[in-house]
Amino acid sequence: MRTPTLAALALCLAISPAVAQTPPVVHLDDKGALAAIERTNPDHFRRIAAILTAAEDLPCANERFGRVIEAAYDARNGRCQLLLRTSFPAKRTLSFSLDQTNYVATVRVKDDSKLIPAR
Repeated sequence: MRTPTLAALALCLAISPAVAQTPPVVHLDDKGALAAIERTNPDHFRRIAAILTAAEDLPCANERFGRVIEAAYDARNGRCQLLLRTSFPAKRTLSFSLDQTNYVATVRVKDDSKLIPAR
């Protein structure tokens, strides 16, 4: 009886530091999220705005995008989901990390291709 209780307690103690160190996730699509960041962390706001603009111009679903935002804005883990929302304009979910905070946002996909009539 005592052994399972001690094993469960040991497991909880082993897991708790990992859970406590999980970086926060900020959803930039939430109302007021960007305004709050602008007030509390202007440096992050400046970099976030630039990354969101870059995500509209560069295809963010590839490795190059992550390298570009890492070099230019010191952002880590920059990537888009492969899932493309079929709204107009099309959208993707972008995620990246600045310092110890993870950010998630919905970005438009810029399509510069020309329409080709069916034959």
